[in-house]
Amino acid sequence: MSAVMDLWRETRETINHLDKSMDNLRLSMFTLFTGITSVAAALYHYAPTAFVGGLRLSAIVELSVVLAILPLVLQGRLYHLWLFNGLITALNLEDLIYSHVGTQISKKKLMLTYSLTKLESPPEDYWTSMKKSKLFWAELFFYVAIAAASLLLSYAFR
Repeated sequence: MSAVMDLWRETRETINHLDKSMDNLRLSMFTLFTGITSVAAALYHYAPTAFVGGLRLSAIVELSVVLAILPLVLQGRLYHLWLFNGLITALNLEDLIYSHVGTQISKKKLMLTYSLTKLESPPEDYWTSMKKSKLFWAELFFYVAIAAASLLLSYAFR
């Protein structure tokens, strides 16, 4: 049972690490967006006659945001998949621990991952879970909003 507890502890540490990494990734994306947009606004103001291929340089710089955040979006999805797999592993380990402990206390009150996720049992499928996840839709909205803002600003800077 101690090996299961050690594995559960390691899984929880991995989940915490991935959660922090996803937060840092979101912060990096927002910082990148604001930095490139600031450069594009400065070019629009201070170099209004700078054109490349018929487009104002500030518009091209703003369009680069979409290309710059794409790898970060993909990395975020990968972290999210790993986090999902870590949660499933933790939930399965908590099922083993709970069956061994055999207590009258409910699983949601005793087991950390069950209490945090409010799940009754481990989810079956990644994409089905993502469709139900508020975090997934919030992140997707965030990515789309940054891309839309960049496209609108590049149009404004043209």
